[in-house]
Amino acid sequence: MFDTNVLISGYLWKGLARRALERVRSGNWTLLVSKDAIDELIRVLAYNKFGLKPEEIEPLINDLTKITEFVEVRTKIQAIKDDPTDNIFLTLKSLEVFASSQSVNLSVNNNDLCLQRGIYSNAQMGTKDIKRHCVVKEGAERLLEMAINKLGLSARAYSRILKVGRTIADLETSEEIEPAHISEAIQYRSLDRKTF
Repeated sequence: MFDTNVLISGYLWKGLARRALERVRSGNWTLLVSKDAIDELIRVLAYNKFGLKPEEIEPLINDLTKITEFVEVRTKIQAIKDDPTDNIFLTLKSLEVFASSQSVNLSVNNNDLCLQRGIYSNAQMGTKDIKRHCVVKEGAERLLEMAINKLGLSARAYSRILKVGRTIADLETSEEIEPAHISEAIQYRSLDRKTF
């Protein structure tokens, strides 16, 4: 299961999300999508920060519908109140679990790891969770320090970069956060700062 952020990252930038999308395209993974998931992707891609026109969004959606398996959702899960759009992907995840019990080869994102950590997504990690689950290698720590000094990042931004780095590491099934994971997370943070 890929949520909106992973899909957008896969289509707009190089990195792990792009490689994951290529696995779907090559047939190594099967990705389920629903009408709600596609509608949510279109809605988010239309944000000004991405600078995409409708005619630029349409080919991305056409490609996604070609490489994914469309499912009709009859029962929706409404478990997440903070961000109700996450329920779209939680519903798809439940369909994946059901399908995998039927021996269908499906891809999953880091939500399984997050649920083992007692959270729905890495974004929900508090200070204690970050200390426990965001172990960075020495080179990654140096990279973070340089980013803080050069970009003037706050403690909050530091935590966000660690959480995104943890997600990237999870996608690569890496126990520790490597310098490449932190580098990619810093790039996403830099993009956010340029668009606001």
